[in-house]
Parts: sequence; C-alpha cells; structure tokens
Amino acid sequence: MQITSNLGQEIIKRVLKYTEIDINIMDKDGKIVASTDLSRIGEIHAGAVEVLHTKQELIIDEQLLTDYPGTKQGVNLPIINNEKISGVVGVSGNPEEMYKFTGIILTAVEVVMEQLHLERQEYFQERQLSYWLQQLLHPSSFNQAELEEAADYSLQVNFRSDWRVIVLYGEIEHDVLEIIRREIKSMKMDTLFTMPFFENEIIITIPASFDRVEYFSEMLLGMIGKDSQIGIGETGFGLPGIRNSYMLAKQALSFAERGQRISNSADWKLERLIAAIDENEYKLVSSGYEQSLIKLDEIYLETIDIFLHMNLSIKKTAEDLHVHRNTLIYRLDQIYKKVGLEPRKFHDACILKIIRNRQLCANIQK
Repeated sequence: MQITSNLGQEIIKRVLKYTEIDINIMDKDGKIVASTDLSRIGEIHAGAVEVLHTKQELIIDEQLLTDYPGTKQGVNLPIINNEKISGVVGVSGNPEEMYKFTGIILTAVEVVMEQLHLERQEYFQERQLSYWLQQLLHPSSFNQAELEEAADYSLQVNFRSDWRVIVLYGEIEHDVLEIIRREIKSMKMDTLFTMPFFENEIIITIPASFDRVEYFSEMLLGMIGKDSQIGIGETGFGLPGIRNSYMLAKQALSFAERGQRISNSADWKLERLIAAIDENEYKLVSSGYEQSLIKLDEIYLETIDIFLHMNLSIKKTAEDLHVHRNTLIYRLDQIYKKVGLEPRKFHDACILKIIRNRQLCANIQK
C-alpha cells in the first residue's frame, strides 16, 4: 500500500489516541507526508532516505545530526507492508528513550495499514458486488452468462443453489445494515449476501433450507425503523431464481394491506395471477368498469373491498363496516347501478376483485 498524505495523517490520528510523541511518516521517496508537526510536511527527510536505501533502521543521535541536515534526534524504522518497504516512521526524541516506543509505534502503524488495506478491499469488493446486483435485478433484463462469470471469478459468490430473497423496505437507519450483518453472523446463517439496494432497501439472500423465515423477519423488524416493511419472495435456483425471488418480494410489498409489516409472496397467489393478466386484454374487458369505479365515492370503494374480503358475506361486512344490513344492501345496489357489476354475483365479484386489485397496486407503486 502506497503511503499518501491522507493515509499518513489517518495513521497518525489513530496512533495519537494512545501517545503524544512527535511522529513523522515518510513515503517511498523519503518525503514527509504526515507529521504531528504540520510545518514539516513536504520536506525530504534525509534519515528516511538512508533507511530506504539501506533497508535498515537508523538511529540519529547528537553526533549524527550533522550527517543528516534538517533532522532531529530520534529513531527511524522501515515500514513493512506485504513484505515490501512502504515508507519510514520516525519518532523524535532521545534515541535511548524512544527506541522501544518507536518499535511499538511502528507495529501500530503496520497494523493500521493492514487494517486500512482490508477496509479498502472490503469497500471495493462491496462496490463491485453492488454493481453486480444492480445488473442482476435490472427491471428489463440481465446477462446471465456474464454475471455468472463475474460471480465465479471476481466475486467468488457461490450462487448455484436454491435461494430466497427478503427485502427490507422503508426509512432504514444508517447503522442498521451492520447490525443485521452481525446478527446474521452470530446465527451462523449461510446467506449469499446482505446488501443495500438503492436508497430504501436492504436485500438479504437466504438459503431455501432455512425454515425460520417468519421468525427471522420478526427479528429484523425489531432492528429497522417502525415504518419499514419486509417482503418475502419464493425460493428459486441460481441467478434467475434470485432475480425472480426479489421481484416476488417486491410484489408482495405492493400487495400488503394497510399496517401489514411482513408480506409473504406465498400468501398472494390470486393477486399474482391477477397481476399477470395481459395488459391489453385487461383494458378491453375492464376499461368501462374501471372508469365508473374511479367516479365512485370512497365509501363505496371501501364497501367493495370489505365485501370481497369477507367472501361476499352480508352479515360480516355490515359488522366490519359498523352499518345496518339494509344500509349495506343499499350501497351494493348503488354500486350495481353506477358500475354495472353486481357484487353479490360471483362472476361480477371476480371482475371487481381484479379491477380493485390492479387499482390498489397501482396506487401503492405511485
């Protein structure tokens, strides 16, 4: 790892949490790139040049000060990173007193460099995975062969199995992602990935063999914001299965009823069939009815939705709406008169169900 000014100052900032000793960090050219004395940044450190040349430590005492102009008494040690000299760390002060401290600081510098190196690797790997995920879940299409090759050789993602996608959606707090990842790790779940997706989504891909999906979802709800929701997709094999499971999880969220925080695609089979109806055929059959429904007062739309939900039961619908039976019958008569569909007849009720389902999904998506 090349030592830059930003990296050097980051290292010094971390080291200074534990000491107030004067420290200089020099790059592979011997230039001071970071220092507790900011006025020295940019200078060539003669002692560091010697260390880089000999690959040995250099102790500068009073007698050697004239040999290395512009330096101070102190200890200068080579920084080794990935078995190569990356620079030099120098600590000013009495060499006899500073030698052990310099060794400790050198170790700290090398540890910090390794930590930063790993952090950068994780950062770039996550960015690469994020880009790969965006291609996989693109609404229009995806290049399966290309993404499988990237998963095999670049990302080393073992996708060849049955997976299920869980989508967390809503106003999710900033640190929630890491909390979820730690919890998944503690549960020893063999997830494919746990990734943020766009602004308001976290996607978790869990193995199909995991059978505590509802429990896991409830646990996740305890970690995310109270206004957030969870959509659960069906299981599927490989990249097409992951993609389809994500789409189904998102669709389940669009079907969710008011106040419903967990929506499982498996619970919405009728709604999924309705959503799959050809758009042109749907318009040919329903456009006239749909326009009439749009003109209805909200009270009639609510009556339709509750009546269908209560399986066309007059008694249960009246109780749920807190109205008299005769009031409900009057409303149903008005719906038939205004729309042309009789809610109490199964055939007409099916058409109403399809239209209302499409309207509600469209409103949620907006």
